[in-house]
Parts: sequence; structure tokens; C-alpha cells
Amino acid sequence: AFGDIGEDTIGSLAECETATEKLLMLADSMVGLADEAEGLFMLFLGYWASSDREQGSAQIWVDVLRRYKDVVVEVVEEGVRRGEFKPVNAEGLVWALLAAYDGLAAYAVIMPDLDLKRINRTFVETLLGGLLLREASAQVRVRVLGQNG
Repeated sequence: AFGDIGEDTIGSLAECETATEKLLMLADSMVGLADEAEGLFMLFLGYWASSDREQGSAQIWVDVLRRYKDVVVEVVEEGVRRGEFKPVNAEGLVWALLAAYDGLAAYAVIMPDLDLKRINRTFVETLLGGLLLREASAQVRVRVLGQNG
């Protein structure tokens, strides 16, 4: 169950042409997971909190996190290699992204009216605004984000 988190999304990344599209898909999947797991997040938090006492549980969670982190790091590094993104510490950025989404999911538990989709879109657009190279930026804004300039 936990070991399969995100596998459908990871499998769908090949359909994306750019690293930007991949990041958008991954970000949307994080919000989708929060929507799908509504009501189960407290159970998930309990599992997460107890995993430090249960090595087997901890290892399952660590494996999921590392797998997902590695996939997103590769997307960021691909964007840098292809001249789409500015050079960046991909691993540090991805850990920060994962922490941000975990935090938003926790907030959604106590603030059920929180608009995760809107927050996600603002977060991703801001992130991409900092990552995209100037040359790629205008093309991506129009094609992917639906913005001019």
C-alpha cells in the first residue's frame, strides 16, 4: 500500500515532454493524493509517528520517500541538463518540496477548507519562476502555465 504511493504518476512522466510538465504533474499528484487520502491522513500521521519505534515500518516509509525524492531530483536535473532550468541543488530543493507538501497536507487536516489546488498552483508557478531560464520561461509560461510574458 504505502510502497505503491506515486507509482502511477511516476509511470506517467514519460508522457511529458519537458521537465516543467513533469514537475507540474508531480505537484498535482501530491495534491491529488491529499484529496484521495482525506480522512486517512491522521492514520497516516500515526503510522509515520510510530515508525521510529518500528524499524520495519520506518524502512517502508524511508524507501517511499527516497524513491519519490530520487524521481523528482532526476526531473530537476534533467531540466538543468536540457537548458530548461537554472543550475540548482536538486536534492536540497526536492527535500524542501516534499516537506512543503507534507506540511500542507497536515494543515488540511485541521483546516479542511484550505484550497490546496490554488495553493499548489501558486507554489509551483513561483517555483518555476525561479527555476526556469529566461529563454525557456516565456515559452513555458504560454504553453504550460497559460500565461503571457
